[in-house]
Amino acid sequence: MRLTPIEPEIGPEDGFTEDNDLFRYAEFGERFANLVGSIDEPLVIVLDGPWGSGKSVFAKQWAGLLRKRCAPVIEFDAFANDFYEDAFVALSAQIYAGAKETLKVNESLPEGFLVKSKKLGKALTPTMLRVLTRAVTAGLLSVEDVQAGGDAVKAGIEVLGSEGEKAIDEALTERLTKANDDQQEMEAFKQTLSELAKAMTAANSKDEPTGGENRKDGEGDEAGGEKQKRDDYPLVFIIDELDRCRPPFALSVIERIKHLFSVEGVCFVLVTHLPQLETALQGAYGAMFDAKTYLQKFYQFRATLPLGLYDPKPRRGTYAQHLWKSLDISFPDKRYDQLVMDGFRELAETRNLSLREIERVTTHIALVAASVTSKHMFAAPIIVGLCVMRLQQSGLYEKAQTGRLEWDETYAFLTGQQSIQQRDPNSTSYDHDWTLGWWAYCLNAPLPIEEIDSYSNTLIQYGLREPSDIICYSCQYIDSFEFASREEMRT
Repeated sequence: MRLTPIEPEIGPEDGFTEDNDLFRYAEFGERFANLVGSIDEPLVIVLDGPWGSGKSVFAKQWAGLLRKRCAPVIEFDAFANDFYEDAFVALSAQIYAGAKETLKVNESLPEGFLVKSKKLGKALTPTMLRVLTRAVTAGLLSVEDVQAGGDAVKAGIEVLGSEGEKAIDEALTERLTKANDDQQEMEAFKQTLSELAKAMTAANSKDEPTGGENRKDGEGDEAGGEKQKRDDYPLVFIIDELDRCRPPFALSVIERIKHLFSVEGVCFVLVTHLPQLETALQGAYGAMFDAKTYLQKFYQFRATLPLGLYDPKPRRGTYAQHLWKSLDISFPDKRYDQLVMDGFRELAETRNLSLREIERVTTHIALVAASVTSKHMFAAPIIVGLCVMRLQQSGLYEKAQTGRLEWDETYAFLTGQQSIQQRDPNSTSYDHDWTLGWWAYCLNAPLPIEEIDSYSNTLIQYGLREPSDIICYSCQYIDSFEFASREEMRT
């Protein structure tokens, strides 16, 4: 079995398919693509969604949808590139690689862009000044020391004498007098980028039936089957994982986009969780830093993943089933595998678990299932309920650990009903709900004698004294292992 779920396989031109659209975002993706294709100006869009909402999967699917519509697309993983000090190099390199792939028969434009990128890169980087400063001060001063001034500079000048002061002055003067040249390099870079983007759009354009990718063969104009030249999309640059980056690099990305890359023919889509990005920037620059207002300067509008709008219950159930199969979860008693999975799908809907919560709970269930054999006491429905309880209601789980859990509060947690009285007062049997039956037995709730006898076999088999001991033992299994979440591993 696995401990990390396998993400749906999404090819570069797959788009949204019945097999990979686990999160039911296809309709939103089509509307979002229509919007991007209809705006004729430089655009920076934030695609906002919380962790666990499936943003990265959506970004891959949406990129495929755009490619089906003949739009040039570049994908960029910001987290994978945040070892760079300045985002300019990483962004330029990705554009150059994408242009080389798209404009195979016309290499002059990509090479021209490369030349302009190198020239502007030299103007942007402080490397030359840093090297020069170290050289003329015999390594005593850094460029930051010189720029800040103060006692360090005074001490360095005293050591080096007038020649050192003169060299530093000349180095700074050269940078200041080159400011106009730098501005010209910037404008030349932006012009070249715009020309490159339009060339990539033209290279990708071809006759394409309008009306979406789901049009069936034989459908006519009423289905949107008329021909149209699909050259109306800009170069779409999708930047994912921005909220996981080092805050300085994330800030460098959005600042470079705003000042250098926002040109005609290019649309940037920043895939992130805005509140998390704001928190990261405040952590880096202080609680008084108004991250929200500052970030709003860098994008025109925000798109939000429509959580809960497209039939969320099937989405949760479908994703839970996908994860269960992906991790190949099985229990010592194989007869219960399907029953437990069905129970978990129902509980995920009852407890309104987020997609990331479903992933985390499923992984924890997999850890426990993999650690036991038929020699160990294992009540699968108790394990599942406790894993969800541990994540969502730690106070209730603490009661379970110490044998203080009560039936009424457990019933409310598992069913979403406030009171056991909402059940049929004439029935104490849980034959129709195997999971509730186990919990009722472990917490000494009323049960018919024949059901108590069937559940008691587990108690006798493992030498436990009280039914509540099953819950305490299950907590020990769960607490023995902890699997780091994706957020913890990538922050």
